[in-house]
Amino acid sequence: MKPDLSYKIIQKTEKYIEKYDMIGHGDCVVVGLSGGADSVCLFLILNKLQKKLGFELHALHVNHGIRGLSSKRDEDFSKALCEKNNVPYTAYYANVPQVAKDTGLTLEEAGRNVRYALFNKYAKELYCEEKKEIKIAVAHHKNDQAETVLFNMVRGSGLKGIGGMSPVSKRTIGGEEADNNFNVNVIRPLLCLTRKEIEEFLAEEEEGFCIDETNEDNDYSRNQIRNNVIPNLNEIQPRTVEHISLMAEEARELVEYMDGEVLKLFKTAVVENREENILSYRIDTKSVKDESKIIVRQLIIYVLRQLIDNYKDITRTHIEDIYGLFDKGRGKYVTLPYNLIALKEKGYVEIKEQA
Repeated sequence: MKPDLSYKIIQKTEKYIEKYDMIGHGDCVVVGLSGGADSVCLFLILNKLQKKLGFELHALHVNHGIRGLSSKRDEDFSKALCEKNNVPYTAYYANVPQVAKDTGLTLEEAGRNVRYALFNKYAKELYCEEKKEIKIAVAHHKNDQAETVLFNMVRGSGLKGIGGMSPVSKRTIGGEEADNNFNVNVIRPLLCLTRKEIEEFLAEEEEGFCIDETNEDNDYSRNQIRNNVIPNLNEIQPRTVEHISLMAEEARELVEYMDGEVLKLFKTAVVENREENILSYRIDTKSVKDESKIIVRQLIIYVLRQLIDNYKDITRTHIEDIYGLFDKGRGKYVTLPYNLIALKEKGYVEIKEQA
């Protein structure tokens, strides 16, 4: 191993941070520190960059209450790492199995929701205290990106799913009043690194990390992709992870372009209407007649997202059925999840809440 590998990886990550304008001078960055290899790598790199880039670093650990003594080991390790590096450390405990049971979610989904809820809570406390720009740094890397893209593909998601995780995602954290709302960017500085690079970096830094034994449990869908699918694909093409990551980047660029076109079309072709406290959106048929099918489909999705927060149960079939209404006669309709209905009227397709 070359002696300057650590420096090159830090430099590579710094350039990626600059490319996507992830961190500004004076920001407060909260790194999610689980104690695993990925988060330890991210913690160390950010700690080395904080003086140069002029930001303040905090670490947040979430004990999910899943793995008993192993969870306590991870928490103790994370705390010791922060103390050694003089980084402010906070730990939260959450009973994720109980949350999963109460909500009907999988452990993976419940854990993710709990994690981000606690990130939001901590970010809000920091914001109220420091009044600085808050960034939440998570340790997703190229292999995670490849897993996400493959998982989304087999679930039947569209271009947004193929785009995988964004380097920067904006989240709005609400206060008691609208004026107290503020935006927090979730940043992913390690999307430029592979898992192999992360392990090499930690070896050169001579830094330990905790191993999550549940990563070997193939009862989890993502673990099946990680442990079985990607290794098999690597036998066909050793640069599988790299190529999927590049495809995801191109898909995100395409989606960003389409989103701009959809927003322009929304402003000219869609009318918001409210009657008897029922909100509806009317899409003018003439305005979309000459638009490409993919843009009109994305417009339909954009309209639906104005009406509902949770988009999970809306499928490609629902979108196609709504699209088909533009060529149907007046009175035809499509019933949708979340008590929505799309119906054809003279000159427009209306999507609204059912009375």
